[in-house]
Amino acid sequence: MFNNKQFEIAEFLLKYMKNNGGKTSKDDYPSEFENNGYYFDDYYFVINYLVNHLELIKYLDDSEYIIILTPKGYSAADKTLKKYLSDIEEEKDLEKNIKKLNYKSIKQSILFSRIAILISIISIIIAILSFIKGILR
Repeated sequence: MFNNKQFEIAEFLLKYMKNNGGKTSKDDYPSEFENNGYYFDDYYFVINYLVNHLELIKYLDDSEYIIILTPKGYSAADKTLKKYLSDIEEEKDLEKNIKKLNYKSIKQSILFSRIAILISIISIIIAILSFIKGILR
């Protein structure tokens, strides 16, 4: 995903965009980046990753020049990116656990249904045998 500098770029970019109405141009490379040893390649990599993989920003139109924050992007800008990603992982884990529980519940329901059917069949057989026994006496 990101190295430390790329995380810093992503954090700065999300906060910068939020503070500037949620949009900026792709070429609006803040001078602070250059002064702190960040590279254009990292900046463009971060933008592309935020657009294509995390969907935190998107292009305003087909020109791929103006980028805007998505609702997810605003959420990530309100917290740190690492916290946002951690929350997403927790949600995914929770969804997996819910699916596992649902699967277990379905398996148990099927088992209990089979047991109920078996008990019903046994009860019918006992009733038939009792009826036949009563007739033969």
